Amino acid sequence: MGTEEKEIFVFRYGPENDLVPRFHEYKIPLTPRMTVLDGLRMIKDDIDGTLAMRYSCRSAICGSCAMRINGNSQLACNTMIESELEKHGKLVIEPLANMNIIKDLVVDMGSFWNHIESQRPWLMPGDQNIEPMHEYPMTQKQVDKFENTPNCILCGACHAVCPAVEVDEDFPGPAALSMLYRFVIDARDDSDRTRLESTTDMGLWGCVRCYLCVDACPKDVRPGEMITNLRELASKEVKIKEPGGRHAQAFHDNIKKYGNLNELALAKDSVGKVGMLKQTLNSNLGIRMLKKGKIPPISQKPIPKIDQVKKIYEDFEENESDDE
Repeated sequence: MGTEEKEIFVFRYGPENDLVPRFHEYKIPLTPRMTVLDGLRMIKDDIDGTLAMRYSCRSAICGSCAMRINGNSQLACNTMIESELEKHGKLVIEPLANMNIIKDLVVDMGSFWNHIESQRPWLMPGDQNIEPMHEYPMTQKQVDKFENTPNCILCGACHAVCPAVEVDEDFPGPAALSMLYRFVIDARDDSDRTRLESTTDMGLWGCVRCYLCVDACPKDVRPGEMITNLRELASKEVKIKEPGGRHAQAFHDNIKKYGNLNELALAKDSVGKVGMLKQTLNSNLGIRMLKKGKIPPISQKPIPKIDQVKKIYEDFEENESDDE
């Protein structure tokens, strides 16, 4: 591409001086293998020194330069300008979403760090008042359970794309929950049950399983999959209080017992008899279903080949116990 000049549209906003955000167009000479961070540094060094942004290692290790690039949360230091122009025909740079803007591309990550800290991301042995006298070795099988969770660099890219975070500021977010999973399955930690009980109160089942966090993660941590693993552990180990978790468990039990869904039992087990009655009365759902002949039967018989369904469950549960 030589030294051809290309336009970069950069989000600019300083709450102290600007009434509304704006995009400023900059033209820079583009060279081969030039990253987005290279382009932003050129703008700051040679064109406009007032541009605010974060960066440090420039090697996709620190996570400081996470931002929205053409609408996607990415690290500016390992995103090539040329490939972005080829895919999108433009280059638009914005700050991470789901966080307040301090200035330009710099966001306040305080809420993100608070959610991380709330998961207590450190080992908690049985008696924390006794100083360890020796190492606690782990088997390779125990280490493999971590999957890629130790690779997280806390860049916030997954947090920024999470729709659950967008609508509920109390939802911990993908990074916090995947980090929690890393400690729950750590063989050296004795507080896994306490951790699981606390997270079911903090919105574990608020995840909508869109897996946008999986796409955004620059280190292949796959936070959405770790949240699914965490849900499975919570379902086995602690009493689920949230309707979402109870719904998932009821769905599991329904299929295992009948081979298909018993809709009345599913609703009752998900939100309780009182909750089901409230929803029915508040929305006139029961009356509308009755008029359309949609009321499911009160009693239900298993499907003819229910033994085959139960065998699938038994084989799965047996294989799962062998893996532990």
